[in-house]
This record gives sequence, structure tokens and C-alpha cells, in this order.
Amino acid sequence: MIEAYLDHLRVERRLSRHTIDSYGRDLRQLAACAAAMETPLAQLTRQALETFVQQEMARGQSPRSVARLVATIR
Repeated sequence: MIEAYLDHLRVERRLSRHTIDSYGRDLRQLAACAAAMETPLAQLTRQALETFVQQEMARGQSPRSVARLVATIR
């Protein structure tokens, strides 16, 4: 699912390589979080997503990185 989305960004939206790499990193982190919760990525609840974002903020991610993370999740 992640690779298909990244292909869409690359082909259809023609985003830069850097942006696609960043989105890929964010989505893989989210997938790892979902796996740790033993929940399929597509079935994460809003609460689980908010918790993930809060954890990233607590890890010291910059506001800009957190904003990109939220955009990626959407």
C-alpha cells in the first residue's frame, strides 16, 4: 500500500524525490507503529494516529516535520 502511494506521488503528482523520500520515511514509521499495535495500517483509529503524532512531537521532531507527518497521514 505504501509503495503504491509513493508511486502515485512520483508519477501522478510529480513530486520531488526528496519529498517522496520524506513521505516514505513517515509512512514506514507509521506502519511500524501499527505493527507494534498489532493493527493493520488501514484500520488505525483517529486516536491511534493522534497518539503517533504526539509521540513524534515528544521525540523532538520539528514543527515542520510534524506538519509534514500529519499531511502524509491524511
